Amino acid sequence: MFGIKKIINTLSGKKKEQPVGNTFVINLHPMIENDEALSTAWFVYASTKSQWLTGEYFTKHPNIPEQDRQSALELEFYARQDLLTVWEVLSHNGEPQDDYLGILSRVHKAGFLREYIWTFLNQAKIEPSQKLKLDEFQTWCEKHQLINHQAETLAMVFKDKNSPQFFLEKLPKKIGAFKKEARVMIYNEPELGASIGYNKAKKNNKQVTMTVYLYDLGYPEIPTGLKEETFNQAKMDMKENPAYQQVIFDKDQQIQLTLKNSKQLNIYTTTAQITSNKLNHYSVLFITEINQYLFKMRVTSEKPINFNEIIEILNLMITDLNTN
Repeated sequence: MFGIKKIINTLSGKKKEQPVGNTFVINLHPMIENDEALSTAWFVYASTKSQWLTGEYFTKHPNIPEQDRQSALELEFYARQDLLTVWEVLSHNGEPQDDYLGILSRVHKAGFLREYIWTFLNQAKIEPSQKLKLDEFQTWCEKHQLINHQAETLAMVFKDKNSPQFFLEKLPKKIGAFKKEARVMIYNEPELGASIGYNKAKKNNKQVTMTVYLYDLGYPEIPTGLKEETFNQAKMDMKENPAYQQVIFDKDQQIQLTLKNSKQLNIYTTTAQITSNKLNHYSVLFITEINQYLFKMRVTSEKPINFNEIIEILNLMITDLNTN
């Protein structure tokens, strides 16, 4: 754990964005930047994340198992645990108070912090490195009226990198036969990044659309295993889409793509047949990592898709992103 007194003594008067080493920036939520106690506690949360990602945290905590060091869930666990440790020092006389940190403290003292993270913060459904007591936690939540609970994250750690919007706006207006839509879609939740659509001119009244997503799920660096978990979750989202009556996936693949600039990239991909409103559609899904973001591309057509053509489009798209 950090030297708490040193942190408390040195962080007053900090700016909204704080450099961490030469690589990371901490961004505190505006609602707490004038609250010294809360901003200090959340700064420690983000500092733990940055030091975990640089490896410095493990020098201070060498007993953390090697497999846990690769786990995004464990990263969040230790960051929130350090947040609570500092908050308990700052509020040892019952002042100041914070409703959210009070709830989080009760969860931790009950032994359910990992289960809490999995339930309320785990958008990508990353596999845990430890067995979780999810049924027990569900019962605990019902008893303490936390079923509709909303988790808070009031500090973010950013790698010194350009935004998803920056990259997507720089993509060419036309790639192959696909024309770019006018605007990049920026999602309200920063961790979901942005997307841009491309459309292929109709032929025989058959529409082909392509959507490119760039996002990081709130991680300054993409953790090991997140690409595969994101790929599986994207397939699950398609399966559970209420607009689809049936989704049949072909065999999943991992392909090695040699880009136009000679770089090698490992990509998860699958094809699917979709029944919607009694009509058949065809879809190809790609997931990889680029520029410290998850890259997802989905092509949907009313007729069978020429996979080789889409691979060429994918190559041009990623090469362009990789050079921006």
